[in-house]
Amino acid sequence: MRSNLGFILLVFFYFEATAQESGIAENQTVSFSLHKDNYFILYSKLNQHEEIYDANDDEEVQFQLSFKLDLVQFSKGKVVVAYTQKSFFQVFDDDNSRPFRETNYNPEVFYRLGDNFNFIDLGYEHESNGMEDPKSRSWDKVYLKFQFVSKNFKLSYKTWSEIEGEEYDPEFEERKRPMQDYYGTNELEIGVLIKGVILKSLIRRNFYTTYGYSENRILWHLNKNHYWGLIYTKGYGHSLREYHLNTETYGLVIQLNI
Repeated sequence: MRSNLGFILLVFFYFEATAQESGIAENQTVSFSLHKDNYFILYSKLNQHEEIYDANDDEEVQFQLSFKLDLVQFSKGKVVVAYTQKSFFQVFDDDNSRPFRETNYNPEVFYRLGDNFNFIDLGYEHESNGMEDPKSRSWDKVYLKFQFVSKNFKLSYKTWSEIEGEEYDPEFEERKRPMQDYYGTNELEIGVLIKGVILKSLIRRNFYTTYGYSENRILWHLNKNHYWGLIYTKGYGHSLREYHLNTETYGLVIQLNI
């Protein structure tokens, strides 16, 4: 494992030690709820699309579904399992039967100390695209995540350690670069509500290789639980297969949770 695993465990157990001793809560029930952002990008334009794998059309649809289940509830924390799926749909490519060029699958399990707004998570996650070589991409990691939310502000920080990298055959040129070199080991997310407008940014960075990724949204309230707006992404790791390609997209998004 990478060296920051020790830091992850040390920080988590420090906060755990400051909480009161807890037992399993009585009369607990399994709770189902949304997890990461759930969204549908109605239209996404790919710049530099000649580099993006299997993108015969530079216009596509993207969507992400994400939910979690609270399995075991304690007085100060809980054990949670979650699943996220992100898909890239070449719906405008009618010459090739409108294929899905890639889907990324992300199951995880974590222990949450705190509530659903302000918390510390210690977890394990797996990410893969379910393809065969040479298109296959996957990795496993342990992570520590902090989140703070107030009325008009959201801040979360996540750091991780890769458990074990895959060994790739040298003939698979597009797979030989280490994924963590491009994804990094840190992720910062900031959201601000200003006069009914939500500004949201997600930033990843590897400070050793200088590779990174940013995702920026401006959102307006649509109805009780939905938002609409514009999204712009730039950098490495937009999807698992193209993790080492510097891609750029922009589009129109409908979002459920923020």
